[in-house]
Amino acid sequence: MPKDPEIHAALAAPNILHDAALAQPLPTHPKTMQDPLHGVTLAMVVESLRARHGWAAMAARVPVRCFQFDPSVKSSLIFLRRTPWAREKIEAWYVADQALAPPVNPWAAWSPKSTP
Repeated sequence: MPKDPEIHAALAAPNILHDAALAQPLPTHPKTMQDPLHGVTLAMVVESLRARHGWAAMAARVPVRCFQFDPSVKSSLIFLRRTPWAREKIEAWYVADQALAPPVNPWAAWSPKSTP
């Protein structure tokens, strides 16, 4: 401990500026709070819908050639990036699908190790 009483008092006193900064919430951009697709790439959207519904359901919902004939994620991404109306339909379907989907449990496949 320092022998000078002023230094001792300064060290013992709470740091008002530091404590006030910690109490403030982190600044967030209002658009990111409202955008359900924030942080989700188009590839993630296509992969999720393909895994959950399959290419046939995607072709039925949005009848485009990249879903109907020899579908692939690569061709779908190229088409959707160039075609705003189709991308809007796929993204709207993804948002609605995520609202209906049960939450994913990351521990579902976990099992305790057996001891020998």
